[in-house]
Amino acid sequence: MIFLQNNNNFDEIAEYDTETGNYYLHLKSTLKSKQPIKTNGFYAFLSDMFFALYVDKGELKLRFTKSIIILSDNIKIEISGKPESRNLQIIEDRNILFEHKYSIDIPNNFQDDPTPFVEDEDFDFGLFIANISKDKIRKKVLLGDE
Repeated sequence: MIFLQNNNNFDEIAEYDTETGNYYLHLKSTLKSKQPIKTNGFYAFLSDMFFALYVDKGELKLRFTKSIIILSDNIKIEISGKPESRNLQIIEDRNILFEHKYSIDIPNNFQDDPTPFVEDEDFDFGLFIANISKDKIRKKVLLGDE
């Protein structure tokens, strides 16, 4: 079992079985002294589908449904559409391996925003994993190689 950080809520983590794909959701605040010191990746629900991005056996993996994709250099994730109608595609050598439609609710910008450093990917896990799939340095950082 490994622990994954919820990409949308800092207080939520998932206890995740990399072999079966089973997960158990927890609030850090209720785990108290039992909460993990570190996590091995991230998770989010995209229109009720569980997606997990994590490091396992020295590889960066993306799991959704019963599929596991190793995020190698020939895997690209593309996002298209407006926030209320996103389309995620996982592509390997120009072949679409998986496609998923989802929506997100990005908060409206407000005057005197105290968090101007926040990026769209902070609210869109699909965009987050797409950006990682295209960036060798970010992959190395997640793998602990950088």
